[in-house]
Amino acid sequence: MSDTNVKNIDKNSFLFIRQLDDLNSNTYESSKSSHDQVILSSMKTTQRKREWLTIRNLLFEACNKFNIKYSPVVKDEYGKPHLPGFEGGISYTHSQTQAGLLIHPHASVGIDIEKPREQLYRVENKFLTGEEKKVYCENLELMTLAWSAKESIYKAYGRKSLSLKDDIDLIRIDYHTGIITARIVKEQLVELMKVHFFFSNDEIVTYTIREKPDPF
Repeated sequence: MSDTNVKNIDKNSFLFIRQLDDLNSNTYESSKSSHDQVILSSMKTTQRKREWLTIRNLLFEACNKFNIKYSPVVKDEYGKPHLPGFEGGISYTHSQTQAGLLIHPHASVGIDIEKPREQLYRVENKFLTGEEKKVYCENLELMTLAWSAKESIYKAYGRKSLSLKDDIDLIRIDYHTGIITARIVKEQLVELMKVHFFFSNDEIVTYTIREKPDPF
């Protein structure tokens, strides 16, 4: 089993990140619940099983942090994940090599992991405005930061109606603080967002915490 890197974001929230677990590990063999077995048997590839298993194990660790009983994640009508019996927010993500999870006792959260890849240039018109392209298409790392930041905001917002291009504006990026400042502009909503970022191996991790009385 891989070692988990746990970041204490503040006194209330935690970010977990780790390399994908090996299917030969004890964590795979110990996945004996009927629910888990049904899910695993439905997956066609070893890669997909490793991704699911690693996130499952991160959820166990997150539940231990908050002293709550682990239950399989359920998704609401918009596809946003929730832990049964837990009033706070969770978000998880994976790449080809690692997985991450963010948990907070009351805020809505979003996390994303991305490996810089040239394919993003093929879809730049789907998530960047003309002004944003002038800044973020300068190099692949900036492009990946822009994509990942908007993905994290989308997850924290929790509704499928949010357009990455039209409803999320990137204002500035600060490498010194590791913060991307952005805002959601949708109908009557104008909300500033801070997206934190750091590098894990050769990949970019972004996350945001949306502390609003009404999270949507």
